[in-house]
Order: sequence, then structure tokens, then C-alpha cells
Amino acid sequence: MGKSGNNIKSIITILIVSVWFSTTLAQSNPELSIKPIKCVSGYGKAVALTFDDGLRPEIHKQLLNLAKKESVLVTFFLIGNTVDKNRLLKRTIREGHEIGNHSMTHSVLTKLSDSELRSEILDFQMMFKEDYDYVPTVFRAPKLQYDERVMKVLKESNLIPVNATVGTKDWAEDTTKEYIYNKAISAMKTCDGCIILMHEVKKTVDVLPQIIKYYRDNGYKFVTVSQLLSNKIQ
Repeated sequence: MGKSGNNIKSIITILIVSVWFSTTLAQSNPELSIKPIKCVSGYGKAVALTFDDGLRPEIHKQLLNLAKKESVLVTFFLIGNTVDKNRLLKRTIREGHEIGNHSMTHSVLTKLSDSELRSEILDFQMMFKEDYDYVPTVFRAPKLQYDERVMKVLKESNLIPVNATVGTKDWAEDTTKEYIYNKAISAMKTCDGCIILMHEVKKTVDVLPQIIKYYRDNGYKFVTVSQLLSNKIQ
């Protein structure tokens, strides 16, 4: 997709995010009324594969190669200070994958001052706009910890908070590939439009083909988080 196509896609996604906020916020205390999305009921058989804590270049490249081979789109929630104008991200965006904001340094936002919190979120947005002409529209908080201050900044930035239907705990050293697989496939029992939280780690790359095969054999299609959300708005 060319630069103009990316711009049109960004504009459409921003409109979707704006509608989501306007239909989700309560009158009395808007920030507290926003709930991080864990799944999108009613979507149909669809799954969003998400990967946190990149960019880890070698693992990221393997994930891109696998996604291309399997013809699936995924969402990467990246840490801003790991990116540094990496050329891999141009490929990530060009191939249609989604980039989500996972903060600049992976600090627990609820423990930061107001100014530090804002920098963690907004500096990420600015960097991707300036370096990649890309505007992230989904956000996952480090450690999945939010408060009303975080939600206020997300609202101002047109960022939708996203958690997950299941987490695979693949970041833990003692987590086995079997555990990752079983947790990943359990998401479909909770919600039809499910979101699976994984990380850019080698054992997840190794087991991912089996996860994809399981969902595909059960009639699921693979979408980005924003594609799930766009259906929610319609």
C-alpha cells in the first residue's frame, strides 16, 4: 500500500476510534467509564494475535516471515525505546500489520507523575508519526495497569485501551510451549472475537504455527485489533 493509502487507512481508523470513545464514555466521569477491551463479542469467528514488548529484531523478523507464510495479520504492541528507526518496522507496516502503543519505556504508568505518564504515551505517538508516517490507534498499558489519569490521556490521544481475552505467560522462563499453546487456544471458549496476548520470544515463534492451524481448522479468520474494533463500531 502506498503512502496515500496508508494515510486514508489512518484517517478511517482515527474516525473509528473517535466514534468508539464518543459511544463509550459516560457523562459523569468519562475516564473511569472506559474499560480496556478484552474481546469483541458478536464479531464471528475471528482472532487477533498480539505480541508485546518488541522490538526484538531477530524474533520480530521471524514473526513477520511466519505471518507472511501463513497469510495472517497481527498486532505488535511495541516499546518505543526499542525501535530506533528500525527498517523492519517499515516492512511491518507495509505488509499490513498493526502497530500498537505499549509506552516508551515499559514503565508502570500508574506509578508515574502526570508529566511522565503523558510522555510515555505521547512521545510514542509522535515518534511513529514523524519516523514512519503512522498513527497508532490502540494502546496496551505495561503490566495491564490503568487508572483515570491514563484513561484521560488515551481519550485525548484517540487511543483505545486493549487488554486480551487470554495471556499466555510466554515471557516467563519456566513457561512451556505446551502451556502457551493450550492457553492460546482456550481463548475461543471465552469469546468469538478473541484477543491473544503473546510476546516476541522464541518459544512463541516455535509454537505459533500450531496455534494458527488450530484456529484455522476451527473456521477462524485472523485480524488485527483495529479490524475487530471496526466491526464493533458498525
